[in-house]
Amino acid sequence: MNENSNKILKHLALLCALLVLGSLVACSMPSNTAPDTQIDQAPPLGDDPVMPEEEPPVEDEVWIEFEVDRNEIHPGECTLLWWHVEGGFGVLLNDEHVEHVGEQELCLEDTENFILEVDLGDSAEVREIEVMVLEFFEEEPPPGDDPGDEEVHIEFFSDREEIGPGECTLLIWETQGGFGAYLNGEPVERSGEREVCLDETMGFVLGLDLGEEMEAREIVIVVGGMPGEEPPQGQEPPPES
Repeated sequence: MNENSNKILKHLALLCALLVLGSLVACSMPSNTAPDTQIDQAPPLGDDPVMPEEEPPVEDEVWIEFEVDRNEIHPGECTLLWWHVEGGFGVLLNDEHVEHVGEQELCLEDTENFILEVDLGDSAEVREIEVMVLEFFEEEPPPGDDPGDEEVHIEFFSDREEIGPGECTLLIWETQGGFGAYLNGEPVERSGEREVCLDETMGFVLGLDLGEEMEAREIVIVVGGMPGEEPPQGQEPPPES
């Protein structure tokens, strides 16, 4: 064989070796060379997403305060009824329209109910107070008991016995024995106090019923001149502070 034939045979052998090597490399590589990808699972068709339930709006709250200073009084005595309402469309006291905040002085001879009603539109909030008027009852002596055998004690005084017109002072009393106490003819508790505001001089008599007679004490509250009156002649007015 000549030299050209040998070169051709060498090139063919090299080409066959390259083909065989390429086939071996291709077989050793993994068949799936695509990169891993994560597929999000979609919700099944036909299922709507669940939305949070909305709470209904809360109506405006109504606040009611309805009180009385004393719910037990004697005939002719007075007490103070007062109220404070927040919210609602209107307020009625015993079916009469009143302000949301107010007060009313009650001077009663008989027990009476007071109803506060707050209009809420479709409904109403109601509060009720009963003011009881209690009758005076004279104390009856026990059978065979003589009030003269019991020690009688009367204490009757005032904070101030001289005041200016329109000023007030406090009467205070305490009694023991007898069948009942009276202030200017009105039955009172055996021990108590009362504020009096006067425009003119007035006397007050505390009596203790002893059965066949009355034991009494008297206080006179003197009402002086108006503020700013000129002092008596010869007396200098006090220096201004």
